[in-house]
Amino acid sequence: MKLITFILLMTLFAACRNNGQKIPDIPTNGNVMPTTICDTGKVSILPVKDFRKELRIWTEGTGFEWFMKYRQSVLKDAKAWSGKELIDVDSNKLISCLVEGNEQVKIYIPNDFYSKDKIGNEYINFFFINNTKDTILLPMIDAVIRNLNTRVNLQNDSTKHLQWIQFQETAKFVECGNSYWTWKFPPKKFMKCQLDCQYLNLGDKKVPYTIALELGKDTIISNEIEVNVMPQQIRYIINGTK
Repeated sequence: MKLITFILLMTLFAACRNNGQKIPDIPTNGNVMPTTICDTGKVSILPVKDFRKELRIWTEGTGFEWFMKYRQSVLKDAKAWSGKELIDVDSNKLISCLVEGNEQVKIYIPNDFYSKDKIGNEYINFFFINNTKDTILLPMIDAVIRNLNTRVNLQNDSTKHLQWIQFQETAKFVECGNSYWTWKFPPKKFMKCQLDCQYLNLGDKKVPYTIALELGKDTIISNEIEVNVMPQQIRYIINGTK
């Protein structure tokens, strides 16, 4: 009887401490340090664009539905440019905090991820981090990281369940076969990369978004950010061009 009373009291105490609020999941990608402690930068918000204006060059004379069925590759190309500078993990406060106590390969999208250059190109900035003792073989196409894709979390109409679905991916073909190469990425180094987002955020439906990289048998998945997609776009993301 005393044991039952003790268990009931402990359960009540835990419920009071939680105060009815859900304890949030911490996106760690294998890291024990919550990113909110490491990254105190202001959170970027991607500018929402008018898809009619942004896609006009592709849809004039054919229409939106034709474009989505036959030419939507412009929306699905994940072009991530590698950084030019390799930096020591321990020399950067944010990076060293993110991987503290963990030997891992990590992709991290910082809070202040959005940038736009002088000629109007827009990017999602992210870090590729090799905090292991090994050299990583990073597949490349020219200066673009190969075997990279992005994913969005959407509700499947048939199952009514949320699921992660591939959204964009690196182009599989290049004009010159010599463009394919492998970067021997050294240990304890990181670089800043830029993912083109010129044709991202064209709608008003907010969805979770991640970057994923296939490295041999392993898949490295970033933390989540939020982007917008077009409601008309969702069925094509889920079903392709069906």
